[in-house]
Amino acid sequence: MRILLSLGILVSCLASQATLATATLTVEEVVKKTNPIQALQEFSEQHPQETVGLCEEILGNEFYSRADAVGASRIKYLKLPAFCQEFKIKMQKEGPGKIALPSVPTEAQPTLTKPMIGKKLSETVTSKFNVVPEEPVLPKPRAKVVLKAMDFAPESKSVQEEQANLKKADLEIKENLARLAEEADLIHKEKIVRLQMLRQEAEAKLATAQERYDHLSMILGFMREDLGNMKHDFKVFNPDKHQLDSHEQYMEALEQALPMESPHILTPRSQEYLQTASQLLKEANALHSQARLELESIKRDMLELG
Repeated sequence: MRILLSLGILVSCLASQATLATATLTVEEVVKKTNPIQALQEFSEQHPQETVGLCEEILGNEFYSRADAVGASRIKYLKLPAFCQEFKIKMQKEGPGKIALPSVPTEAQPTLTKPMIGKKLSETVTSKFNVVPEEPVLPKPRAKVVLKAMDFAPESKSVQEEQANLKKADLEIKENLARLAEEADLIHKEKIVRLQMLRQEAEAKLATAQERYDHLSMILGFMREDLGNMKHDFKVFNPDKHQLDSHEQYMEALEQALPMESPHILTPRSQEYLQTASQLLKEANALHSQARLELESIKRDMLELG
Protein backbone atom coordinates (compact mmCIF):
# COMPACT_ATOMS: atom_id res chain seq x y z
CA MET A 1 0.00 0.00 0.00
CA ARG A 2 2.82 2.40 0.90
CA ILE A 3 4.51 1.65 -2.44
CA LEU A 4 1.36 2.55 -4.40
CA LEU A 5 0.95 5.75 -2.37
CA SER A 6 4.56 6.78 -3.07
CA LEU A 7 4.11 6.13 -6.80
CA GLY A 8 0.98 8.31 -6.83
CA ILE A 9 2.83 11.16 -5.15
CA LEU A 10 5.74 10.85 -7.61
CA VAL A 11 3.38 11.00 -10.61
CA SER A 12 1.66 14.06 -9.12
CA CYS A 13 5.00 15.86 -8.68
CA LEU A 14 6.09 15.07 -12.25
CA ALA A 15 2.78 16.35 -13.63
CA SER A 16 3.10 19.56 -11.61
CA GLN A 17 6.67 20.13 -12.85
CA ALA A 18 5.55 19.59 -16.44
CA THR A 19 2.87 22.23 -15.96
CA LEU A 20 5.47 24.68 -14.62
CA ALA A 21 7.77 24.02 -17.57
CA THR A 22 5.08 24.77 -20.16
CA ALA A 23 3.34 27.66 -18.35
CA THR A 24 3.08 30.80 -20.48
CA LEU A 25 1.43 34.20 -20.14
CA THR A 26 1.58 36.92 -22.79
CA VAL A 27 1.46 40.69 -22.42
CA GLU A 28 -1.94 40.79 -24.12
CA GLU A 29 -3.32 38.15 -21.75
CA VAL A 30 -2.13 39.81 -18.57
CA VAL A 31 -3.41 43.34 -19.41
CA LYS A 32 -6.87 41.93 -20.17
CA LYS A 33 -7.13 40.41 -16.68
CA THR A 34 -9.62 41.94 -14.24
CA ASN A 35 -6.70 42.67 -11.91
CA PRO A 36 -3.48 42.57 -14.00
CA ILE A 37 -1.12 43.26 -11.08
CA GLN A 38 -2.62 40.42 -9.03
CA ALA A 39 -2.50 38.06 -12.00
CA LEU A 40 1.18 38.84 -12.61
CA GLN A 41 1.94 38.49 -8.90
CA GLU A 42 0.41 34.99 -8.78
CA PHE A 43 2.14 33.99 -12.03
CA SER A 44 5.54 35.16 -10.73
CA GLU A 45 5.17 33.15 -7.52
CA GLN A 46 4.60 29.93 -9.47
CA HIS A 47 6.71 30.62 -12.58
CA PRO A 48 9.56 33.04 -11.74
CA GLN A 49 11.69 32.04 -14.74
CA GLU A 50 8.86 32.65 -17.21
CA THR A 51 8.06 35.95 -15.46
CA VAL A 52 11.57 37.22 -16.26
CA GLY A 53 10.89 37.08 -19.99
CA LEU A 54 7.38 38.50 -19.60
CA CYS A 55 8.70 41.44 -17.56
CA GLU A 56 11.30 42.18 -20.24
CA GLU A 57 8.42 42.67 -22.67
CA ILE A 58 6.46 44.82 -20.18
CA LEU A 59 9.49 47.05 -19.64
CA GLY A 60 10.09 47.28 -23.40
CA ASN A 61 9.25 50.22 -25.66
CA GLU A 62 6.30 48.47 -27.33
CA PHE A 63 4.42 47.55 -24.13
CA TYR A 64 1.91 50.43 -24.14
CA SER A 65 1.18 50.10 -27.86
CA ARG A 66 0.58 46.35 -27.47
CA ALA A 67 -1.65 46.88 -24.44
CA ASP A 68 -3.63 49.64 -26.17
CA ALA A 69 -4.07 47.41 -29.23
CA VAL A 70 -6.19 44.94 -27.24
CA GLY A 71 -8.34 47.72 -25.80
CA ALA A 72 -7.12 47.40 -22.22
CA SER A 73 -7.61 50.31 -19.78
CA ARG A 74 -4.35 52.08 -18.91
CA ILE A 75 -5.52 52.65 -15.35
CA LYS A 76 -5.59 48.88 -14.82
CA TYR A 77 -2.14 48.05 -16.18
CA LEU A 78 -0.21 51.24 -15.33
CA LYS A 79 1.29 49.50 -12.27
CA LEU A 80 2.77 46.58 -14.22
CA PRO A 81 6.12 48.25 -15.13
CA ALA A 82 6.69 49.17 -11.47
CA PHE A 83 6.00 45.58 -10.41
CA CYS A 84 8.43 44.26 -13.03
CA GLN A 85 11.16 46.66 -11.88
CA GLU A 86 10.73 45.34 -8.33
CA PHE A 87 10.72 41.74 -9.55
CA LYS A 88 13.84 42.36 -11.65
CA ILE A 89 15.70 43.77 -8.64
CA LYS A 90 14.63 40.79 -6.55
CA MET A 91 15.91 38.35 -9.16
CA GLN A 92 19.24 40.19 -9.39
CA LYS A 93 19.70 40.12 -5.61
CA GLU A 94 18.61 36.53 -4.97
CA GLY A 95 19.65 34.96 -8.28
CA PRO A 96 17.55 32.61 -10.40
CA GLY A 97 18.68 29.60 -8.43
CA LYS A 98 17.53 31.12 -5.14
CA ILE A 99 13.97 31.97 -6.12
CA ALA A 100 12.03 29.19 -4.44
CA LEU A 101 9.47 27.47 -6.65
CA PRO A 102 6.27 26.41 -4.87
CA SER A 103 6.77 22.85 -3.76
CA VAL A 104 4.17 20.17 -4.46
CA PRO A 105 2.70 19.15 -1.10
CA THR A 106 3.45 15.52 -0.24
CA GLU A 107 1.81 13.48 2.43
CA ALA A 108 4.14 12.97 5.37
CA GLN A 109 4.90 9.31 5.93
CA PRO A 110 5.10 7.88 9.42
CA THR A 111 8.63 7.10 10.54
CA LEU A 112 9.11 3.59 11.89
CA THR A 113 11.72 2.92 14.52
CA LYS A 114 12.87 -0.40 15.95
CA PRO A 115 10.43 -1.26 18.74
CA MET A 116 11.95 -1.45 22.18
CA ILE A 117 11.27 -4.31 24.52
CA GLY A 118 8.15 -3.70 26.58
CA LYS A 119 6.72 -1.03 24.20
CA LYS A 120 4.03 -1.25 21.57
CA LEU A 121 4.84 -0.57 17.92
CA SER A 122 2.34 2.32 17.84
CA GLU A 123 4.31 4.10 20.55
CA THR A 124 7.39 4.23 18.31
CA VAL A 125 5.62 5.72 15.25
CA THR A 126 6.14 9.47 14.68
CA SER A 127 2.83 11.18 13.91
CA LYS A 128 2.61 13.07 10.62
CA PHE A 129 0.73 15.86 12.39
CA ASN A 130 3.65 16.79 14.65
CA VAL A 131 4.72 19.69 12.41
CA VAL A 132 6.53 22.66 13.92
CA PRO A 133 5.08 25.85 12.38
CA GLU A 134 7.58 28.22 10.80
CA GLU A 135 7.88 31.72 12.22
CA PRO A 136 6.64 34.41 9.81
CA VAL A 137 9.34 36.58 8.25
CA LEU A 138 8.44 40.22 8.84
CA PRO A 139 9.46 42.74 6.14
CA LYS A 140 12.27 45.09 7.06
CA PRO A 141 11.24 48.73 7.50
CA ARG A 142 12.11 50.89 4.49
CA ALA A 143 15.07 53.17 5.12
CA LYS A 144 14.43 56.88 4.73
CA VAL A 145 15.86 58.24 1.47
CA VAL A 146 18.07 61.31 1.82
CA LEU A 147 17.02 63.81 -0.85
CA LYS A 148 19.05 66.66 -2.26
CA ALA A 149 17.91 70.15 -1.35
CA MET A 150 15.21 71.53 -3.64
CA ASP A 151 15.17 75.32 -3.32
CA PHE A 152 12.65 77.18 -5.44
CA ALA A 153 13.75 80.74 -6.23
CA PRO A 154 11.00 83.39 -5.89
CA GLU A 155 8.92 84.02 -9.00
CA SER A 156 10.67 86.47 -11.33
CA LYS A 157 9.13 89.04 -13.69
CA SER A 158 11.85 88.28 -16.23
CA VAL A 159 10.93 85.40 -18.53
CA GLN A 160 14.57 84.38 -18.97
CA GLU A 161 15.26 84.40 -15.23
CA GLU A 162 12.06 82.50 -14.41
CA GLN A 163 12.89 79.93 -17.10
CA ALA A 164 16.36 79.38 -15.58
CA ASN A 165 14.93 79.08 -12.04
CA LEU A 166 12.31 76.52 -13.04
CA LYS A 167 14.76 74.49 -15.14
CA LYS A 168 17.05 74.26 -12.10
CA ALA A 169 14.16 73.14 -9.88
CA ASP A 170 13.05 70.60 -12.49
CA LEU A 171 16.55 69.08 -12.64
CA GLU A 172 16.72 68.76 -8.83
CA ILE A 173 13.31 67.07 -8.74
CA LYS A 174 14.32 64.69 -11.54
CA GLU A 175 17.46 63.60 -9.63
CA ASN A 176 15.53 63.08 -6.39
CA LEU A 177 12.83 61.06 -8.13
CA ALA A 178 15.55 58.77 -9.47
CA ARG A 179 16.86 58.29 -5.92
CA LEU A 180 13.39 57.47 -4.61
CA ALA A 181 12.76 55.01 -7.44
CA GLU A 182 15.92 53.05 -6.54
CA GLU A 183 15.00 52.66 -2.87
CA ALA A 184 11.19 52.54 -2.94
CA ASP A 185 9.07 49.45 -2.37
CA LEU A 186 6.31 48.39 -4.76
CA ILE A 187 3.60 50.56 -3.16
CA HIS A 188 5.74 53.70 -3.28
CA LYS A 189 6.95 52.91 -6.81
CA GLU A 190 3.42 53.39 -8.11
CA LYS A 191 3.33 56.90 -6.64
CA ILE A 192 6.80 57.68 -7.97
CA VAL A 193 5.78 56.64 -11.50
CA ARG A 194 2.85 59.07 -11.27
CA LEU A 195 5.14 61.89 -10.05
CA GLN A 196 7.60 61.19 -12.87
CA MET A 197 4.79 61.54 -15.41
CA LEU A 198 3.69 64.85 -13.84
CA ARG A 199 7.26 66.13 -13.94
CA GLN A 200 7.49 65.31 -17.64
CA GLU A 201 4.35 67.36 -18.23
CA ALA A 202 5.88 70.33 -16.39
CA GLU A 203 9.10 69.89 -18.38
CA ALA A 204 7.08 70.04 -21.62
CA LYS A 205 5.50 73.33 -20.50
CA LEU A 206 8.95 74.81 -19.87
CA ALA A 207 10.08 73.76 -23.35
CA THR A 208 7.01 75.43 -24.91
CA ALA A 209 7.59 78.60 -22.87
CA GLN A 210 11.17 78.76 -24.19
CA GLU A 211 9.88 78.45 -27.76
CA ARG A 212 7.46 81.35 -27.17
CA TYR A 213 10.25 83.53 -25.78
CA ASP A 214 12.62 82.71 -28.66
CA HIS A 215 9.93 83.80 -31.13
CA LEU A 216 9.30 86.95 -29.10
CA SER A 217 13.02 87.81 -29.13
CA MET A 218 13.15 87.56 -32.92
CA ILE A 219 10.09 89.80 -33.39
CA LEU A 220 11.30 92.44 -30.92
CA GLY A 221 14.66 92.52 -32.68
CA PHE A 222 12.88 93.61 -35.87
CA MET A 223 10.70 96.11 -34.00
CA ARG A 224 13.63 97.71 -32.16
CA GLU A 225 15.38 98.23 -35.48
CA ASP A 226 12.28 99.92 -36.96
CA LEU A 227 11.76 102.20 -33.96
CA GLY A 228 15.45 103.11 -33.88
CA ASN A 229 15.19 104.43 -37.44
CA MET A 230 12.27 106.69 -36.49
CA LYS A 231 13.49 107.83 -33.05
CA HIS A 232 13.26 111.53 -34.00
CA ASP A 233 9.50 111.19 -34.56
CA PHE A 234 8.81 110.30 -30.91
CA LYS A 235 7.89 112.98 -28.36
CA VAL A 236 8.20 110.91 -25.17
CA PHE A 237 9.68 107.50 -25.99
CA ASN A 238 13.42 107.49 -26.65
CA PRO A 239 14.62 104.17 -28.19
CA ASP A 240 18.28 105.01 -27.44
CA LYS A 241 17.61 105.14 -23.67
CA HIS A 242 16.20 101.59 -23.70
CA GLN A 243 18.83 99.84 -25.80
CA LEU A 244 20.08 97.78 -22.83
CA ASP A 245 16.60 96.97 -21.49
CA SER A 246 15.29 93.43 -21.50
CA HIS A 247 12.49 92.64 -23.94
CA GLU A 248 9.91 92.94 -21.17
CA GLN A 249 11.27 96.32 -19.99
CA TYR A 250 11.42 97.67 -23.55
CA MET A 251 7.80 96.67 -24.27
CA GLU A 252 6.58 98.11 -20.96
CA ALA A 253 8.30 101.48 -21.57
CA LEU A 254 6.91 101.67 -25.12
CA GLU A 255 3.34 100.80 -24.07
CA GLN A 256 3.44 103.44 -21.31
CA ALA A 257 4.63 106.14 -23.75
CA LEU A 258 2.28 105.35 -26.66
CA PRO A 259 -0.81 107.14 -25.20
CA MET A 260 1.25 110.37 -25.15
CA GLU A 261 2.55 109.95 -28.70
CA SER A 262 0.80 110.70 -31.99
CA PRO A 263 -2.02 108.19 -32.76
CA HIS A 264 -0.24 106.83 -35.83
CA ILE A 265 3.34 106.98 -34.57
CA LEU A 266 3.83 103.23 -35.18
CA THR A 267 3.82 101.80 -38.68
CA PRO A 268 1.36 98.93 -39.37
CA ARG A 269 4.27 96.51 -39.33
CA SER A 270 5.52 97.77 -35.94
CA GLN A 271 1.98 97.58 -34.54
CA GLU A 272 1.75 93.96 -35.65
CA TYR A 273 5.15 93.22 -34.10
CA LEU A 274 4.04 94.71 -30.77
CA GLN A 275 0.73 92.83 -30.69
CA THR A 276 2.36 89.50 -31.51
CA ALA A 277 5.14 90.04 -28.96
CA SER A 278 2.59 90.91 -26.24
CA GLN A 279 0.65 87.70 -26.94
CA LEU A 280 3.81 85.56 -26.88
CA LEU A 281 4.90 87.13 -23.60
CA LYS A 282 1.49 86.43 -22.07
CA GLU A 283 1.63 82.77 -23.15
CA ALA A 284 5.19 82.28 -21.83
CA ASN A 285 4.25 83.74 -18.43
CA ALA A 286 1.14 81.53 -18.22
CA LEU A 287 3.17 78.40 -19.00
CA HIS A 288 5.71 79.33 -16.34
CA SER A 289 2.96 79.80 -13.73
CA GLN A 290 1.49 76.37 -14.51
CA ALA A 291 4.89 74.66 -14.46
CA ARG A 292 5.81 76.29 -11.13
CA LEU A 293 2.58 75.10 -9.47
CA GLU A 294 3.09 71.55 -10.77
CA LEU A 295 6.74 71.36 -9.69
CA GLU A 296 5.93 72.71 -6.21
CA SER A 297 3.17 70.10 -5.85
CA ILE A 298 5.56 67.32 -6.90
CA LYS A 299 8.13 68.55 -4.38
CA ARG A 300 5.60 68.34 -1.52
CA ASP A 301 4.61 64.79 -2.47
CA MET A 302 8.26 63.75 -2.75
CA LEU A 303 9.07 65.00 0.74
CA GLU A 304 6.23 62.86 2.10
CA LEU A 305 7.53 59.78 0.26
CA GLY A 306 11.14 60.33 1.31
